[in-house]
Amino acid sequence: MSQELFNRVYDLLVERGGAEDTPRKRSLFVSDHAELAPQGDEETEVRFCGKLEMGGKFRCDPRSGFTVECYPETLERKPELKALVDEMNEDLKSLHREWIYTFQSPDRQAALATLRAAGLKAAPSRLEPGGIIAGIRTHASSHGGFLYEYGSLIVVEPNGFRAAVPGPGNGASETLCPTLKEAAEAVVKEYRRRDWIK
Repeated sequence: MSQELFNRVYDLLVERGGAEDTPRKRSLFVSDHAELAPQGDEETEVRFCGKLEMGGKFRCDPRSGFTVECYPETLERKPELKALVDEMNEDLKSLHREWIYTFQSPDRQAALATLRAAGLKAAPSRLEPGGIIAGIRTHASSHGGFLYEYGSLIVVEPNGFRAAVPGPGNGASETLCPTLKEAAEAVVKEYRRRDWIK
C-alpha cells in the first residue's frame, strides 16, 4: 500500500511540479519512502527541481506531513509559483492523511470511519498506553451565556479505550470500551445525546 501511495506522490511531483519521470528516479523515490512509518522520526528530503527550479524539494516529515518548497529568491523572481506550491501542498496533505490511515489496525480504521461518518474530524496518533487515538473536532456550544469548547479524546488504557467527552460542570462523559471502534461509537452516541450532531 505504501509503494502505491508513494507512486501517487511521485505522480504529483511529475504532473504538477515538472519532476523528471525516469524508471530509476521513480523507483529510488518509492523505495526510499515505502519503508517509512508515520510514527517514526526519520525525515527525508528529495530535490526534484522541475518547475520549482534548483530549489524544488519534496520533504517527508512522518509526523507533520509531506510538503514541497523552493528557494525564496525563485519565488521573488516568479511569484506565480507560490500558487503552485500551495496547491501541491494541499494535495500532499491529503496523501499524507491517507498514508497515516494505511498504518492503522482494522479496528482503528473502523473507529476513524465511524467518527468520519458522523461528521467528526479525528487526528490519529499514538497506540501506546496513554496515547491519544483521536483528538476529535473541537465543538463550541453556548451554555449560560458562556462559550464552551469541547475537545473529545479516545485514550488507550491498560484494559481498553477511554472515550472522554468533556463538558461544563459535571457534564463530562467518560466510557471505558473493550475496542477502539466501540469507543468511537460511544463518542458519537454522546454527541448525539447532546444534540451536537444529528
